[in-house]
Amino acid sequence: MSFKKYPQFLLFGDSITQFSSYLKDGYSFGAQLEEHCQRRLDVINRGLGGYNTANALSIIEQVIPPTSCAQVDYLLVAFGANDSVIPGLTPQHVSLQDFTKNIEKIISHPLVKAHNPKILLVTPPPVDEVVRGRLDKRQGLKEVTRRQAVTREYARAIKKIVIDYQGKGLDIVLVDLWQAVMDKIAGLTPGYVDDEQPGGKNLLGSEEKGENDVFKTFFVDGLHFTGAGYEVFYDTLVKHVGETWKDEPLDNPSYVFPPWQVAPKVE
Repeated sequence: MSFKKYPQFLLFGDSITQFSSYLKDGYSFGAQLEEHCQRRLDVINRGLGGYNTANALSIIEQVIPPTSCAQVDYLLVAFGANDSVIPGLTPQHVSLQDFTKNIEKIISHPLVKAHNPKILLVTPPPVDEVVRGRLDKRQGLKEVTRRQAVTREYARAIKKIVIDYQGKGLDIVLVDLWQAVMDKIAGLTPGYVDDEQPGGKNLLGSEEKGENDVFKTFFVDGLHFTGAGYEVFYDTLVKHVGETWKDEPLDNPSYVFPPWQVAPKVE
């Protein structure tokens, strides 16, 4: 009898992905995703804090398994939070043009193609410039390392890639984390008025717009998520995972091993 492998849901990203396995404020994105995928997929977290797309490309052949070892049915790709840092402040910056090229190389890599997975391409989340600015200054940096308007451009690049590759027939969907979190924050901000000006000035989360305590509901430090932030991530993601599972018959779901009522047994 041959060994039966579970297909994989591989999460490939930066610290936003890495920390998704943690318990935050009584909530765990990783645990809820595993519950959703249980008996159908193994959820594999390959989140690497601090990594940008250039780092990701350098190790992709050590992250994506050969098809002889595993079958990746779903691939989440979530980078951009580090690529989008302001150049010259940390070595993490990757230009928008190179970021786009790197993401395209990741999703079209021969190892990825061999699995033919459903790709979930995630936009980088928004940032809180005010909180990040305080933390950056404490670390001796001259200015804030991340700008809301800049991060949005990287999010827009992800959206364009998804549209382009859907047009080429690739099984790829957008997980617009940036917009989902921004919509939540705007909806919870009393008297919120969208008075953004050219160049991203007065954009929600920017220094010009000022400090907004609602961001603290979703971010621990203006960049990384609280439990509530990860709940938004999960809700934005899960609609693309196993869309037909809920329609399967209870006595014959698409489990790797069948339900106990019909499971084989040794007589």
